[in-house]
Amino acid sequence: MPTLSEFHIFLIIGFIVPLPLLAYVIYWALEIRHALFVRLYRNQALGVALVAVAVVLSTYGGIAPAFSLPSGVEDVTGAAVFFAFLLLFYWIDISLRAARRSDPLLRDTLHWSQVRKVLWPLYLGILAILVVWIVLDLGNFLLFLAPPLIVVISGLLYLPTVARRSKDPVLRRHFVWFGLFFIGFFLAGFGELGNFPFDMEGDLLTIAGLLLSGYFLYRSARSLVPLNEIEPEAS
Repeated sequence: MPTLSEFHIFLIIGFIVPLPLLAYVIYWALEIRHALFVRLYRNQALGVALVAVAVVLSTYGGIAPAFSLPSGVEDVTGAAVFFAFLLLFYWIDISLRAARRSDPLLRDTLHWSQVRKVLWPLYLGILAILVVWIVLDLGNFLLFLAPPLIVVISGLLYLPTVARRSKDPVLRRHFVWFGLFFIGFFLAGFGELGNFPFDMEGDLLTIAGLLLSGYFLYRSARSLVPLNEIEPEAS
């Protein structure tokens, strides 16, 4: 059986590996944003960078307590996790409304305009309750799962649907990759539900999910770059 120190070495190496990929996604998305002229595409590129930041905050903030950090540091990492999921949900909302404008029929996919009016108060209310519970040193495991579940289910359910309905080929590719990102993000989160940090299988699943998340985000940013080259005029 691996010793405790070996587990910590595994965690340090394994969870450092996805960081350069996520950092590259942030850099590449911002570079793409700088090069694009269409405002909608520029906004989506910025969103990819912000989502990559959210992945770093949510994942690495979530695993920080496993390393027996001081209580003050744990409070900061906990706040980072809350902020990360709020940022993810916000960008899903922004992307879905942008996707509707690219649909010639302006269809309200799965009644998102109405669903969001329910989910936003519910989401913010849950976050407020969780903050109070953390301050009072209370807790409810199931309620802590609510924010990530709302984010992941919304992303997996809505983004592939709006991708099919969009007539903009660039946005369609972008939303397909963006939707796939939530599969990797779900795997990373599911891996953390094990007996972390002493569950080797859960740790491997989390690392694999992070790598997939980074790759899908990279492809989501790349998809915003027009692929068709202008052919030279015939002489």
